[in-house]
Amino acid sequence: MKKILFLALLSIQMAYGQKTALELIEMHGLHPKSKIDANLLKYVEVCLPYFKTLKGVKLVIRERQQIIPLTTVPAISNLWHKKSNWKIKVNVSTGTIKLLEPILVRNMPDSASTGVIGHELSHVTDFYNRKASYMINVFLWHIAPKKLDKFEFETDHIAIKAGFGKYLLAWSKTTNAVFKSEPKEKERYMSPITIEKYMKMYPDLYP
Repeated sequence: MKKILFLALLSIQMAYGQKTALELIEMHGLHPKSKIDANLLKYVEVCLPYFKTLKGVKLVIRERQQIIPLTTVPAISNLWHKKSNWKIKVNVSTGTIKLLEPILVRNMPDSASTGVIGHELSHVTDFYNRKASYMINVFLWHIAPKKLDKFEFETDHIAIKAGFGKYLLAWSKTTNAVFKSEPKEKERYMSPITIEKYMKMYPDLYP
């Protein structure tokens, strides 16, 4: 009897559990050569319905060890390929310096981890809606702090306009608690207060 019950529960879990990478790629119309690492599927599955403009994008969401917890990196070859052949990688760190360990995807609450991956997918959306030259500009902005501040701030705005605000808010609250951040006049990433302010601008999305 116990064996029958176990098999029944297993069947239910398989039927209603987490989707595979291939299922997500097909369901959301990503490029067939897209890849999503297994450990990130549960976050990506929540994110993708909010980012419908990613259809056709060759997207690689993978884990790797790097100092920065997450990065979005367009392929250099995008500069001479047609947009239909563009490739963009979202790199999710598996290990970093001690200061940043609390905000690794694997160490945060699921809602916050989903939020930061959604922020990266907002970058992908931004890149894909621009010309190839925009990617060069973004690269140069990494040595121009004010430009980079605006770039990241507007990326959060993209996520909010997509209806993703509650997850972005969870990420912002988590990082602010970890680093005990004080309010700033100029924000690179939106603070919880700013996110809530912007969400109020879209009452249809956030009733």
